[in-house]
Amino acid sequence: MILILGLAVRLFFALYIPLHPADKPFPGYNDEPLHLFYVQHIASGNGWPIWEQPSDSLSYLTDSFVQPPLYYSLTTPLYNLGRLLGSKLLLTRLFSVLCGVLAALLVYRMALMWSDRESIAVSAFAAMMLAPNSIIFTSIVTNDALIILTSALFFYLLIQHNRESPTVLKMVTIGLSLSIAVWSKMSGLTLIPLIWFAVQGEYNKSRQWKNLVAILIVTLICIAPLLSWNLTHYGEPIPGQTQQLASEYWPQEALGVTGGGISHPVMAAHHWLRLSIIPFSDLWGGWEKWFSLLWAAIFTSIFLVGFYRIIKENSEGTLFIIGFLSVAVGFIWHNIHLFQVEFRLFAPAFPAIAVIMALGMRKLKVPIIGQILVWIAPIIVMMLLGIKQ
Repeated sequence: MILILGLAVRLFFALYIPLHPADKPFPGYNDEPLHLFYVQHIASGNGWPIWEQPSDSLSYLTDSFVQPPLYYSLTTPLYNLGRLLGSKLLLTRLFSVLCGVLAALLVYRMALMWSDRESIAVSAFAAMMLAPNSIIFTSIVTNDALIILTSALFFYLLIQHNRESPTVLKMVTIGLSLSIAVWSKMSGLTLIPLIWFAVQGEYNKSRQWKNLVAILIVTLICIAPLLSWNLTHYGEPIPGQTQQLASEYWPQEALGVTGGGISHPVMAAHHWLRLSIIPFSDLWGGWEKWFSLLWAAIFTSIFLVGFYRIIKENSEGTLFIIGFLSVAVGFIWHNIHLFQVEFRLFAPAFPAIAVIMALGMRKLKVPIIGQILVWIAPIIVMMLLGIKQ
C-alpha cells in the first residue's frame, strides 16, 4: 500500500505540477526550468556545459550548469524519447520518480539489515516514500532526485559491508558509491566523514586505517575529473565557495539575499521556514500556514525522539546521527555563505532522516497507518487546494 500510494502521488505531481512557478493549479518549482535546460543542452549534443554569465534576459536558465553532469546525462534518453512522443517534461520527470522509488527500497533493505526489525524497516520505507520533500523532489526534473538515490545506495553499502569481513573489493565499492553521489551533486561531499563506518567493525586498527585510506583514494581518483573541471573553469574545486559566481543571483528578491549576503534577514528566514519542510506553501492561505507549522512541529518532535533514542539506546545508530549532522553542516554553510535554500539541501541525509524518524515513530508507538497519515497529510492538503483552484 505504501509503495502504491507513494508512486501514485509522484505520478500525479509529474503529470500536473507545471514547469513554471506562476502556473496553476500548482505553483511549480523555481529551479526545475534550470535543470531541464541542462538536460536540453546535453540532449542537443553540446556535451558538458560551462557556466558563464550571459547578458541576455534568460541568463538564469544556465545557473545549473555548475552542477555535475551525471543526472542530466542519465535523464537525456528519456528526454529524447519524450521529444519523439510529444511529452518531454513528463518522461524526463519519470527518471526522478524511478530514483525516488529505488531509494525507498534501498532504505527499506538498509533499515532491515541494520535493525533486524520489519516494523522499523517499513517505517523508514514509509518516510522515504511519503514525506513531502521526498515526494516533491523525486517527481520533478532536479538532480536532488539522483543524490537521494545515490546517498541511499551509499548508506546501504555501509551497513552491508560493516556486517561482513572487509575486502579490497568492498572498499572499492564504498569509494565508488561515494563518488557516484558526488557526481550526482556536489553536496555528496558532505557524506565523506561516513567512510569511517565502513570499517568500524574491524579489530585490527592498522588495517582499519589502511582500508579508510583505500576508500578515500578510490573516491578522490573517481571525483578528480570533476574537481579538475571545476578548478579549470571556475577557479576552485567546488564552485562558488570562495568567490561568488555572479554579481546577482536569481531570484534574489524572493530569497532576501544579494550576492551571497543576507540583505533582508527577516525575509530570508521567513522564506527558508516556508520551504524548509513543506514546499509550495505560496499556495496556502491563513489556516493552511498554521497547518504547515503544526505539521512541521510534529515532524521535528518525532525526529528529536528518534535522535534521542539513538543517543541513549543504540550506539550503532551513530551512523545516521553523523550522516545527518555532516549534511547539516553543509546546509548551514550553504545558507550563510551563498544563498538561502530549502530543506532539499538535506537530500544526501534523507536515508538517515528516514531511519531516525522510524525510530521516533516506534518509540512513540505510532501505528503504521498513523505514520502514513502523518506523512501524506500535507501532500493531500496541497493537492486538494490545487485542485480547488
